[in-house]
Amino acid sequence: MGLLAALVIVFAAAQAPRATTVIAVEPDPAVVRDPDVRDAIRDVKKPWKIRDEATGVTFVLIPSGVSYVGANDDDPVAAPDEKPRFHVTCTKAFYMAETETTFRQWRSVDGYRGHAVDPLGDLVVDADDQPVSMVSHADATLWCTKSGWRLPDEREWEYAARGRVDALRPTAWPWGDAKDGGAGWGNVPDLAARKLEDGWDVLGFDDGFAVTAPVGKFRANGFGLRDMIGNVSEWCANRFDPKAYAGWSKLRGLRTMPKGFVDAPPKDDAPDLRSARGGSWYPPATACRASHRWGYDASTRLATLGFRAVRDI
Repeated sequence: MGLLAALVIVFAAAQAPRATTVIAVEPDPAVVRDPDVRDAIRDVKKPWKIRDEATGVTFVLIPSGVSYVGANDDDPVAAPDEKPRFHVTCTKAFYMAETETTFRQWRSVDGYRGHAVDPLGDLVVDADDQPVSMVSHADATLWCTKSGWRLPDEREWEYAARGRVDALRPTAWPWGDAKDGGAGWGNVPDLAARKLEDGWDVLGFDDGFAVTAPVGKFRANGFGLRDMIGNVSEWCANRFDPKAYAGWSKLRGLRTMPKGFVDAPPKDDAPDLRSARGGSWYPPATACRASHRWGYDASTRLATLGFRAVRDI
């Protein structure tokens, strides 16, 4: 890209101007294969891919549009909280981190440099290029806030994860409806993970990583995002409500995703859970479906749970 690839520009962040490098103005057609999606990205009139210099986080542009979220009625492994399937409208484009936040990126922010995770046996899970884990919802939220960013709400997450590739009919798995057809799509519970525990129910291929993989090792989705499925599950901003999809689907017209979505507090004695999406390297394999939903106590810290940031435009 010549001089443009090295151009450093300053965007206004929430707390202070941040030096940002333009990585690519135009979407790469080898990554964003759908010409309609490429046109939607160009229509925003912002660079497709940028990098925050302070943290090294690379963001890709997610254009506005319409997609289905939720599981198909004929999905045999879908839980009740994944249904019904409904349209969601993203009314405003946003930037989402290309990969999950890594330990290197996490430790680049003041106050977070000492974070480490114990190895799983002799397997390292906190190398610089592996996704950060063992972080609570508050940890992830505060880290994002310090940079003027935020966590996605889970409808934004699923819209971005689907990449508009299956907008008309969501498939059960990111790669299609065949459970074992996902080689190369992500670091999921598979034959490599079964080496840790022989009885695990896994997918029928070997991705080469028993635990977390370095980010960006697998193919990108239709927007250019990587590791949306597998590696670690990802915290979302909103509270988890097992009946949320049923409620959202009843709204008149298409559901509009608000900026900085915040849910009402839980009713009665319902637990105050936060949403996480995307599955991980650890079973169950069915969690590595775009419609799968987790609900965790906000203080939860797991070796299978991390996050990625959203940067508003």
